Amino acid sequence: MSDDHLGTSLLTRSRRLTALARQRREGAEKIQDVTRTNTALKELDKELTALDASLKLHAFLVGKSIADEVELDLGKAPRDLRNHIDQVGRPSPQFLNARRKDAQKAREALDASAARSWADWSQAEFGGLPLARIALLGAWRMSVETAVREMRQAAGKPPTIAGVETFLSKYASVKARFDELGPTAELDEVLAKLPCPLSDLSDEDIALLRSHDVDSQISLRMG
Repeated sequence: MSDDHLGTSLLTRSRRLTALARQRREGAEKIQDVTRTNTALKELDKELTALDASLKLHAFLVGKSIADEVELDLGKAPRDLRNHIDQVGRPSPQFLNARRKDAQKAREALDASAARSWADWSQAEFGGLPLARIALLGAWRMSVETAVREMRQAAGKPPTIAGVETFLSKYASVKARFDELGPTAELDEVLAKLPCPLSDLSDEDIALLRSHDVDSQISLRMG
């Protein structure tokens, strides 16, 4: 084989190897790009699922008059994605990540609004309960104290549909027990003084407590 023919053969083989290397590199880059795109799609789907849950919770709170409507343009991210696909084609991982951040921002705004509304509303509801009357509930006292304790725990946590429904159910039950007591304005004034030094209670106050069988629940101790 002549030197010229050998040189041509080596050059051809070199070009073929170079082409194969380029194809493999391009193939590997495409695989990596597809992998990154699939990962970005999964993260976007996860965030959209979380956003859907936040929307359902907020709609539930609005329906219960616990929260007000929040103005959010939830159609912007889908419009941007659709326009990108129509004009460019398959979205890049970077573009998908940007849409995920849009969804995350909307979800965080909804969650923050729901948490504020729930905290304000639940505390206001507690303020409307005559908790000093627990001493008058007799056999119902322990169950009402348990319900109030569980309601306080629920009020101190981020709201969930199940948690709010449980709170509302227990609140209705507790309020009904208090309403059954009827008007006790004078007694409420005395109960509001407790705990207090004995000197702060008049003979009439003590007689009133005894007439409602509350005196057996009061113990004295030296300061």
